[in-house]
Amino acid sequence: MKTKLVAAHAALAVILCASNAAAINVLKDEEQHRSLDVGVLLQPQVQITKDGAPDATSASTDLFLRRARIMVFGEVLQGLTFFVDTDQPNWGKNGKWDGALVVQDAFGSYELVRQLTVDAGFMLVPFTHNTLEGAASLHALDYHAALIHYPTGVGPAFRDAGVQLRGLAFGDHLHYRLGVYEGVRGPAVATAPAPAPGSPESLPLNPDGEPRFAGMLRANILGVEDKFFMRGIYFAEAPMLSLGVGFDYQRHVTRIPTGIGSHAALSGDVYFECPFSTKDELLAKAAIVHYAEGSGSIATGTGAFGEVGFRHDWLEPLVGLDYFHANRGLEDYYAFKGGLNFWLKQLAANIKTEVAYTVDDRVIHRRDLVGTLQGQIFF
Repeated sequence: MKTKLVAAHAALAVILCASNAAAINVLKDEEQHRSLDVGVLLQPQVQITKDGAPDATSASTDLFLRRARIMVFGEVLQGLTFFVDTDQPNWGKNGKWDGALVVQDAFGSYELVRQLTVDAGFMLVPFTHNTLEGAASLHALDYHAALIHYPTGVGPAFRDAGVQLRGLAFGDHLHYRLGVYEGVRGPAVATAPAPAPGSPESLPLNPDGEPRFAGMLRANILGVEDKFFMRGIYFAEAPMLSLGVGFDYQRHVTRIPTGIGSHAALSGDVYFECPFSTKDELLAKAAIVHYAEGSGSIATGTGAFGEVGFRHDWLEPLVGLDYFHANRGLEDYYAFKGGLNFWLKQLAANIKTEVAYTVDDRVIHRRDLVGTLQGQIFF
């Protein structure tokens, strides 16, 4: 019984994605297999944007909270766990303090056997390794969000309401996720100004009320990734290598010049972490993504993103690259990023810096040079 309880608490700790961060235990009943823990994540940021001031010639300085989360998680009975957290994203960015406090995640998981767990609620949708990483364990400053093109109207922050099956097979070498989700719901017809009859804006989205389907298969070649939240960095003691493919699909949920299109997306990615000693390791990840939403959609196209860093004890330089090419023309997006991570207490306390130069020609010709300093406290 004690062995099972220790395993359950270990799984819950990994849900929080903390290597040396510890949540506060509020309740622990070994006999009834009940526990309740509380965690906090704070990520204050300072951003300096070249020519970002209102006069368009001066640098702007923005101080805000990128994330402020309270996490509550625990075990209800043996094998049945839950995770709920709130978030106040970008609180104070551009001087706006009226952003809503949102429920970021709210789901339960029941592990029947190691090969099969059922997750239900509001949760991350499987697609790439990066989109399944917990925000507290990111390797780079943030997600490669500019390359994740989910259809407008689905749940925020890579999440959606649904039910999914998750587990490991073939001696833990295969990690799978397959789910059905709410997705986009109609009618979502513009009312002001009234759209012209017969125009794409006048047509309802998802008129048949069909769900969204998404899934992922990962090959654990070295090491095992078996928890709900994956991690952007593990501070691994042994090499880790996994390869993944993912898909995301829902019919009749996007507007294109010729009417209503369907959203279809495919991905392929690799995660690699190679320690050379207790203090030195190389970490690299990359993904290729392809989206098909119909001819004329700015989201239809192919892109890639990646990052690589070398950590020596608490200091890590790293670089990243994002690129996307839209099929309808020469509208490209790309970003070059470089920074330094200071892993003072690994995930419990760290500082990340980044300088990013982005070019976005998908709608308007935009060039940005942004420097960011972010702190993190996680327990």
